[in-house]
Amino acid sequence: MIRLHGLVPVNKPKGITSYDVVARAQREIAKAWEARYRKEFGDRGPWKRLKVGHGGTLASVTAASSLKDFSPVAYDVTALFGSATDTYDATGQVTEVGPVRHLTRTKIEIELEKFKGNGWQKPPMYSALKVAGKPLYQYARTNKPLPLDRSLVPRPINIFSIDVLSYNPVSTYKHPLSRDSTLPSPPAISPSVSFRVRCGGGTYMRSLVNDLGENLGTCAHMCDLVRLSQKDIILGKDTLELEELEDMDRIMWAMRRMLG
Repeated sequence: MIRLHGLVPVNKPKGITSYDVVARAQREIAKAWEARYRKEFGDRGPWKRLKVGHGGTLASVTAASSLKDFSPVAYDVTALFGSATDTYDATGQVTEVGPVRHLTRTKIEIELEKFKGNGWQKPPMYSALKVAGKPLYQYARTNKPLPLDRSLVPRPINIFSIDVLSYNPVSTYKHPLSRDSTLPSPPAISPSVSFRVRCGGGTYMRSLVNDLGENLGTCAHMCDLVRLSQKDIILGKDTLELEELEDMDRIMWAMRRMLG
């Protein structure tokens, strides 16, 4: 009897959740498995017992297994200046606005260069990092303070390289909304910068962008992120697109690659 057990990295499209990917993987892989082996097993095929889990989100990559300590990591990051959010990215609510007229590509490149090497970084409150056994995002969503004996302390990080890919003085990205009606509107014309980061595990790109904005005398949030690689898993080389979950040959190919 054929066994289907392994890791399938999937490139998650924007606009859907990782659990949407898991649900589709469960459905499509079972259909592909049944189509291939129904004549052999009939109505008692093992695809009826197929289980697909979600072992972690690698930014745009979702994997149906456990993914831990895969480093170094490479990202393409885009930051929009002029507003900060509670989540440090475009999914949150604007909490602060700042000036942008003084920003230039050169100033941003100089500031980004300072992040290279060993350093310390405070993780965002909206993250899965656990404090007292509970993910930080649960404290943030319920507006509950951290336990008195616990605090959100900076963590050691290592950034191997960081390079600007493009700078747009008039960004096409839009600022998120704010619940605070007393907060001024973000600048109507705001710059954005895209850069590539190669770093060790545990480095939050959202925090990096937030810190970049503060260091430049303004504020910023992450408006786009693509994880290019996670150790040996390379986007576009080792990952499947969502539509490929219908192809049994591609599924087996992906599993074999993960086994090395």
